[in-house]
Amino acid sequence: CPVETHEAPQLNLSVRCTIREESMIQWLNNNQGFALALLTLVYVAATVIIAIIMGRSNILARRNLELAVQLEKWRSRPYVIFDVVMNNLLVHAMVKNIGLTAATNVIVSVTPSLLITVDKEKKKSVLVDNIIKFIPPGREFKDFVDVTHSFLKHYPNASFSGTIGYQDTQGAQYSEPINIDMNFQKDLSEIEEKDIGREIAK
Repeated sequence: CPVETHEAPQLNLSVRCTIREESMIQWLNNNQGFALALLTLVYVAATVIIAIIMGRSNILARRNLELAVQLEKWRSRPYVIFDVVMNNLLVHAMVKNIGLTAATNVIVSVTPSLLITVDKEKKKSVLVDNIIKFIPPGREFKDFVDVTHSFLKHYPNASFSGTIGYQDTQGAQYSEPINIDMNFQKDLSEIEEKDIGREIAK
């Protein structure tokens, strides 16, 4: 009786694979230049793609670093303010550095010119139009201007505008606008004066 076997198909498959491998090897041997050029082209293309990706990553990293440096600079910069404040019956001018680092060469210019009363005479406040060489962080300079009723007679509009300029310790320059409207303070001051008068009358 004939015996059924599966060895023949397996043998044929093995023979076909061997023939294909030999054909591929022969083709590569016959076309070594073309194969080498193709591999080189693939390598170069991959290198260019990697270089582009790395370049974009470096640009992004540099931008992030520049942004971080700029944010830290603005966070730690000096910030100088000028104000004219009514406190009960008195008026004071003040310059204060509310920033985190020292300010240098601070100069305040306002319109109208801020005059103070000294021995019943008017003169310009030392805080205005004079260079303040150095203001450490958190430091405040105050100058007595006048009593409230006399101040309001001299400045009926109760408003000032101008600029305040200064530098940090590295020489970077800053300039801030000044817009002071004291009418709200004037109303508060009038109420306080009336209350004080009532208390005195009692």
